[in-house]
Formats: sequence, structure tokens, C-alpha cells
Amino acid sequence: MSESAGCPVRLPAPLMLAHPIRVLPAAAGVVYEAKLDGVRAVCGAGRLWSRHHKQLHVPEVIAAARGLGDGVVLDGELVVFAAAGRCDFPAVCRRLHSPAPPAVTYVAFDLLAAAGRDLRALPYRHRRLRLTDLLAHPAPHLQLMPATDDVAEAADWYASPLVEGLVVKPLDSAYPRRRDQRGWQKLRRRHTITVLAVGVQGPPAAPQRLVLGGYVGTRLRIVGATLPLAAAQRSALPRLDVRDGPRAVPGWMLGGLPGRHGESAWYLPVHPVCVDVAADAAVDGGHRLRHCPPLVRPRPDLDPASVTLPLPAA
Repeated sequence: MSESAGCPVRLPAPLMLAHPIRVLPAAAGVVYEAKLDGVRAVCGAGRLWSRHHKQLHVPEVIAAARGLGDGVVLDGELVVFAAAGRCDFPAVCRRLHSPAPPAVTYVAFDLLAAAGRDLRALPYRHRRLRLTDLLAHPAPHLQLMPATDDVAEAADWYASPLVEGLVVKPLDSAYPRRRDQRGWQKLRRRHTITVLAVGVQGPPAAPQRLVLGGYVGTRLRIVGATLPLAAAQRSALPRLDVRDGPRAVPGWMLGGLPGRHGESAWYLPVHPVCVDVAADAAVDGGHRLRHCPPLVRPRPDLDPASVTLPLPAA
């Protein structure tokens, strides 16, 4: 990592992570922020870095951030706003690999440094106030992430298809803290969908994860993989009959960002069986589950041929 002149934070900075939760908490002393479907990035010293410290080239965002003055370091999401205010994640990924349109907007949700001062030890409430003042007049490619302390308003946001979920932040929390239930919490919108178990990782009689898929015409296509299975989930599965030898696919096909995983992932193909999973809103083009969903239940009552792509939207 390096430290640029006038910037009090060593960049790229380690980013705060949120602990996943399943229920919206109604608690005093917290703020609810919208979670948009974009690419997490830290912005400072005229540069952008991904969560994994890869430098990103988005000139319109960097130019907008320079207008905030020297020594400003932001945490936020790179997004492309599509029709009706929805976020187009695949468009962000394409834009990061090509200078062609569409333009990207940086939606900032935290302020790590300003005016030559490292602010990470300050409570969130103070960082948010300074960030709000800093972005009182947002530039075309630089906006403030919406936030509220009203749980009813947050619940309305959570029900909207325009957000991926919510992030819950204690007003007194410093930055960074390790990911735990006392720091930031993340609630993703989920809905139950039916997909096919088309492969397994681990022994077929006791699989560690299910590889998921669906049909495009007569062609079977992989859409992702489940989270690791608990013992009770494994015991509830029907018999999974292996239909071929081990196969390898790029690791990102089973969850994550394209190109992030350099190594291949191996699995054993099985004869397709229907299962329900709890998917979140991160479904790329209706053909890939970017985040690994938990298994809900097997669906032996359904015909595997009925499971076709694209996947239903959240």
C-alpha cells in the first residue's frame, strides 16, 4: 500500500465489512442505509480501488471526486443506473473493462478522511454528518447513499426492487472494525426460487455444496452453487446419481465476480433434481446467481425439465 501526498490514509485502505443478518432489526442508535447493486470501491488521492485492492479506471468518477478537495477518501459503490432507477450490475462490470458507455456513478456512504485528517476513529454519526455536508451539492457522477433512522422507511426501501438490501450501522461505530454483529450488519432481499441441482462438490452421498443450473432449450447451464450444506440439509436430499466424471469450471461461475477467481472449481455432475433456494437480488442477466444462496428444500414433486432460464427476478 502507498500513501499519497496530502492524504492521511494509506491507500488502498482496508474496507469495513458487514455481518449478514436475516431480519431487519428495529433498534435505537442505528441508521439504515440503502444497499445498491454495484461494485464496492474506495476513492481517494485521484484513484479508485476495489475491495480487493485492484486499481479501477473510471475517469468520470475520479474527476468528480477531485472537486471535493485534497485529502478526501470515500467508501462507496460504483453503480450504473438503468431504467426506472434500477442498478445494472453487469453494465458496471463491462464499464470497468472498457471506456465505452454507460457512465458510472459513485454513491458514497462513508468518509474515511477529509482536510488532511484520518476520520476512521470517529463515530459513524460524525462521519456521516461531514459526508452529507461534503456532498450537499452532488456532481453528476458522485452522489450520497440514502440513509434513514426510521425503521418503517427502511422497511419500505427493503421492499423496493430498486435496492439489493439494507446496511444497518450503529451511530457510535468507528471505522474499521472487524465483521461481527456489533458493527455493520447487512440484510439482503431474498426470495425463494426453484433451480436444479446439477452437480455436487464433495461425496455424492454427503455433498458439501450443490452446483445449481437450469435449462436454456435443451442445454443445461450452470447458474451458481449453494452455501455449504448443514447435516440436516444433506439428509433431506433425495439420492443424487452421478452421471459423469469430475468437471472443472471457472471459479466465479459458482459465485463471485467474473475474473476474481483465477483457479478452476471442480464438481461431479449428477442427474438434475429440483431444489428451492433463497436467492438475493444479485442475479446477472437472469442466468447467474452472483451470491451463493442457502438451500431451502428439495422439490421431488417437480419435473426438472420445467426449470428454465432466465431465473425469476426478485
